[in-house]
Amino acid sequence: MTGFKIDDPYCKTGEMVGAIVAGINSQLLGNAKITVNSHAGGTYPIIGIDSTSLAGAIKSNLTGFNLSGRHAQGAALPEAIAESIAQALTGSATVTVPTDGVGLFQIQGVSASLIADKMQESLISSGFKLSGTHAKQQPMIEALSTAFAEAITDDARYNVDGVSGGIFIMI
Repeated sequence: MTGFKIDDPYCKTGEMVGAIVAGINSQLLGNAKITVNSHAGGTYPIIGIDSTSLAGAIKSNLTGFNLSGRHAQGAALPEAIAESIAQALTGSATVTVPTDGVGLFQIQGVSASLIADKMQESLISSGFKLSGTHAKQQPMIEALSTAFAEAITDDARYNVDGVSGGIFIMI
């Protein structure tokens, strides 16, 4: 991420990014589901993801941050990121399974620009300033949105048995 000193012990950006990635990853692998009807092909939305659970998972990984207090805005960042990921996945992401399809199926409908737009909206509504001399959120938004979009569309899969149908969890 350009403009951040991730390896600097006084810079908490590396910890924040690590917590965001770990929290979202744990929630997606455990809770992002699709429900496929038996013998019925179609395009199925992702369910089981909500911003509260994602934010909680992110915050549980933030050991070096003060997330409360008069001047602490630390809690707003994970909540805004969680909201944007939840909106992108539950509003746009789908999995297409052919009739009686069996195998691994990719997620469609998620892009870096979609996630970046959702992050910007969430951060602005949470009071973050995304432009100006000292604003450094934009490079983080771009890096995170690109990483999540690639991970979701390139690496995440659903192992589906469309013959018997059921609820399937992201792998």
